[in-house]
Amino acid sequence: MTYPLRLFEPGTVYFVTNRTMQSRFFLRPTPEVNRIIGGVLARACNRFDVELFAFVFASNHYHLLLRAIRPEAVSDFVGYLQANIARRIGKLINWTGRFWYRRFSATPVLDDEALEERVRYVLAHGVKEGLVESVSDWPGLSCCPELAFGVVRNFDWVDEAELNEARRYKLGHQAPPARADFTTRYRLPLQVLPCWQHLDDKERCRRVRELIRDVEQGARHDREGKGVLGREAVLAQNPLDAPEHTKNSPRPLCHASRRETYVAFRKVWDTFVAAYREASARFRQGVLGVEFPPFACHPPLRWGWRLTAAAEMGAA
Repeated sequence: MTYPLRLFEPGTVYFVTNRTMQSRFFLRPTPEVNRIIGGVLARACNRFDVELFAFVFASNHYHLLLRAIRPEAVSDFVGYLQANIARRIGKLINWTGRFWYRRFSATPVLDDEALEERVRYVLAHGVKEGLVESVSDWPGLSCCPELAFGVVRNFDWVDEAELNEARRYKLGHQAPPARADFTTRYRLPLQVLPCWQHLDDKERCRRVRELIRDVEQGARHDREGKGVLGREAVLAQNPLDAPEHTKNSPRPLCHASRRETYVAFRKVWDTFVAAYREASARFRQGVLGVEFPPFACHPPLRWGWRLTAAAEMGAA
């Protein structure tokens, strides 16, 4: 499997997505699954230098719209999120194999129109696929309450490692450790979209509700009178099942509403790729001090140490 290069620029908003192994319904919504995902997401937002603008978790994939203050914070945030979801939900559904299909995708969103289109795409989940009639009917975790109605939510994070450690070393005469003693409540801090900073809370919510109405009307038109799967049918799915067909579309280079914006980014990207490949080739030859292009995620130094050691042993 070939992985695309990563370029995380500070101040850029990224559309992040990934899906489960074999598109299985590991993330099928239940109150417990929503609690786990909400707790992990809220803790990750409070732990890393990341601004979260929108999110939705489907039965077999997720979408996030976020921006990082530090370039490396995107990978740190998403890695933490995916690892904790995989471990906790994997245990819940009795799945011990690989949880995520591939490395997450992070695509830059380059202008305000494209940013609003990505918000619309996130909100449309479940409706555009014919799973539910309205956005609010989707039983999984999404940002609809925050964006459309200004709701503020808190989620509980349970430190499972510390709890298990306390249980392991509990003395015989002591009472079992209380789960509440290892639980922290975190606010899920959803940030205002950069293109909506000039709007007040009421106007932002009104604009989101307009997007939702447009999404629902468009979905009804596309269904041409056909019904939806329904909320109850979604909840009844087996988390180890998978859909008959999975959509596999190529990763876009970026999200831009104007061709000139895309072309300009394409030039920057091509320059970045050429510089990265040149630096990577020298790095693999054992040149540890090689300079990678700004905001690149270069290989760990231990690779270079191994290559240098191997070269020295060969010379000896």
